[in-house]
Amino acid sequence: MRTPIVAAGGLMLMLAFSTVHAQRPRTADEEVNLRRTPIVEAVARTRNAVVNISATKMVAKRISPFDFDPFWHFFDSGQVVRVPSDSLGSGFIIHPDGYIVTNHHVIDRARAVTVEFADSRKLPAELISSDAEADLAILKVNHGQPLPAVELGDSSDLMIGEPVIAVGDPLGYSHTVSTGIVSAIRRELRDRNDKVILTDLIQTDAAINPGNSGGPLLNAYGQVIGINTAIRGDAQNIGFAIQVNRLRDLIPELMNPLQVRRLDIPIVLRERRTLRPPCRVYC
Repeated sequence: MRTPIVAAGGLMLMLAFSTVHAQRPRTADEEVNLRRTPIVEAVARTRNAVVNISATKMVAKRISPFDFDPFWHFFDSGQVVRVPSDSLGSGFIIHPDGYIVTNHHVIDRARAVTVEFADSRKLPAELISSDAEADLAILKVNHGQPLPAVELGDSSDLMIGEPVIAVGDPLGYSHTVSTGIVSAIRRELRDRNDKVILTDLIQTDAAINPGNSGGPLLNAYGQVIGINTAIRGDAQNIGFAIQVNRLRDLIPELMNPLQVRRLDIPIVLRERRTLRPPCRVYC
């Protein structure tokens, strides 16, 4: 009867050794930081390539004929003058030479455009080209040294429910990050007359607010899959982004010297597609 007892004792000893071995403290190289999620990694990789954009536009404003009269605006009187007004948006760097993508409506009719980087530096930007129908524009800043650029992903294989990250300047809160999912694809935007103004959009529940326009919508790898462009003002958590493949298709056209507003561009950008994302913009 002793033999089974010895075997059982040996098995218990082996189990005890295995348990102790499995609970061995991790070394420094094996430690896992549960706080450093893929979202944190993606934001860290792209933060310096996301910019805030301030556009100064001339808008019509009615001037009161009565000084400091709080009720004059109830009446259709007073002189209408054009005064400068600043609007806010976002953008992201696609080339180290300082080429930046944003929405056309962010810089439309702007007299001056200023770009603010993550380290709070501000530089004037010039409009290289824009496409009102696609609601996309390319700006250029002269920085003097290479700038960090984002990686362009592929929006042809988006999955409903996959996580996304929106980065931008909502309501002036610089480099705000929000997260959500791809809620739907191939959405349309219509104006008040039911005319389609944008098609093939990504719908997301990531928080997008005024000022996010032109900023990147990232996937879990930190690749740009969309350009945030609009929200439903009468709803919650319904935002829209232009698919990045639309930008990829337009890059050669936007950088064509025949399309640009300033013809002293030293380079022409092209986008080299690869079998696997991400892709890069080259000159």
